[in-house]
Amino acid sequence: MLVPVVGWLLNMGHRIEMVHNMHHGRDPWPSWQNYPRLLKTGAVTFLGMAYYYSPGILITWLAMIYHQQILYIFAALFLFVATIAIPDT
Repeated sequence: MLVPVVGWLLNMGHRIEMVHNMHHGRDPWPSWQNYPRLLKTGAVTFLGMAYYYSPGILITWLAMIYHQQILYIFAALFLFVATIAIPDT
């Protein structure tokens, strides 16, 4: 049951590892070498993503509790702007 989550975290860690290697002028391949580090990097990246989206998630949660249409609109706006504002590097 946890394999999809672990796989996603490993994949995210792999992406970060490849970019890190390229930024330091090293060959990006192979990056599937240190699984504990890939898992840790993927988990830290996930936590950063959750923190980044937390205002939109919080407003969505409030909208669900109070059943206020305006809060759903603000939540959608926050989540949309957060997605658009992600740097494309």
